[in-house]
Amino acid sequence: MSRLTCRALLATVVLIVAVSVAQAANKVGLLADCECKGEPKKVFDARTPATIVVVARATKVTGRVARVKIRESLSGCLIPNTKYYVRSTGDCGIEWNKGSSYLLFLRPDGNGDYLVGLNDCDGSRLWKKASRSLKQHLRDNSTPCSGNLGPSVGLKSTCDCVGDPLEAFDNLGPNAAVVAGTVRGIYDGSSAVAPIKVNKVYAGCLSKGDRIAVASTGDCGVEWVAGEKFSLFLLPVQASSGNYAVGGLECDGSRAWSATPTSIRSKLRNNAKACVSTSPAPVTTTVSVPTTPVVTDGYDLEPDEDQVFNGISITNEYFSEQSCPYQEKCLGGPGLRKLLRFSAGIKNVGNRDFTAGSPTDPNNPFKAHFVEDQCHQHYHFVGFTHFKLEGNGQVLPGLKESFCLIDIAPIDGSSGPSTGYDCGNMGISAGWLDVYGGGLDCQWVDITDMATSGDYMLEIEVDRNNILSETSRANNVLRTCVRIDLENEQAGRCT
Repeated sequence: MSRLTCRALLATVVLIVAVSVAQAANKVGLLADCECKGEPKKVFDARTPATIVVVARATKVTGRVARVKIRESLSGCLIPNTKYYVRSTGDCGIEWNKGSSYLLFLRPDGNGDYLVGLNDCDGSRLWKKASRSLKQHLRDNSTPCSGNLGPSVGLKSTCDCVGDPLEAFDNLGPNAAVVAGTVRGIYDGSSAVAPIKVNKVYAGCLSKGDRIAVASTGDCGVEWVAGEKFSLFLLPVQASSGNYAVGGLECDGSRAWSATPTSIRSKLRNNAKACVSTSPAPVTTTVSVPTTPVVTDGYDLEPDEDQVFNGISITNEYFSEQSCPYQEKCLGGPGLRKLLRFSAGIKNVGNRDFTAGSPTDPNNPFKAHFVEDQCHQHYHFVGFTHFKLEGNGQVLPGLKESFCLIDIAPIDGSSGPSTGYDCGNMGISAGWLDVYGGGLDCQWVDITDMATSGDYMLEIEVDRNNILSETSRANNVLRTCVRIDLENEQAGRCT
């Protein structure tokens, strides 16, 4: 299970508890207590090339997560008659009803699945509630998939480099993975990123059935075709392009499965490698002993730079004055806003757990720092993290209160077992990482008023109010350079 999917399911559990059984049983479309109806025609007409708009039928429902089957593709590169997992977000999100069809405005969550909506009031709704004129407008103005879906598959047609998959397989690095997978759609018009469903694992620590986002890199990268199967040599990446990259070398052997010779298929199957730790060997260093004693026994929280670029994107989203992000001051104003979305990871590099405990425990020493959010119906740990974007004469603030501190993944192979923190007993185990995906509310900086493209410094600070007793505060602030292209609505690491 992916990190963000894990986060999504945890959030789903919390929200399910808050919705009454009677409400869930009798209402479909927008949530029953939500007055925000959205303006689907306005949002559809203002869509960017990366916006995904489909009509889909819910075939399986688990709280706010649904498996849907695409009926019509109105914008974007998803495949009709295939199934995807999507999650309803925001207090005005979709309330699923199995068997019903919906008009959905989708965005990728960075792990091969999708989030419903560009915001609370984006126009997603029960399809039968859409007027005849709206349906006709959507169909008349639909945009076909702009990805390269021509007959040429496998390596890009302009590339003479064929690669040697047998050699690449025999010389795999410790972080590589080799899988056979199916392209379930294409995320953007450049056809650079595709959601992949893993069918078979030949090396690495993925599992059959995993859904991952994969970027094709290099001039000899894979040219995706929706629905086609590929043999892929993967490297994990933390970049705006996806959570895995094909290869890392231009000629690594990745190719369309239909173009993979039988001898290579047999080689992969007969020499499959078990999942092993991908941690580098420990490095021994000599350090001088300071004359002033330093506290080293305890927890130490640090922002993780790699996570910032895992799914970083620029989106245009519409918010009403009733939306939670507006009420929580995550926006510069209501209406259509331009957002820089990114993930934030907080790791505990100390040798002791950070235990925040239960928000409802009257004896919890952090009790005063938990505030119950009536809009989202969960507790916030006030001031746990803070965002800021600065550069080119502008300072753009962000807000993130970190509502549920849990263990998402070990930092490396030397990490001990997770203590098993959850939303009822929050914390981050020693050697573990908590991740907030870019699809979550307020996981952004509002850049609507940004004047110019260029390089900006993104600052993420842990414990801004200095309320935690860490072994060190020297690593509490992360500053990393983000290159922002307003014209093409792209963001990534500075080069």
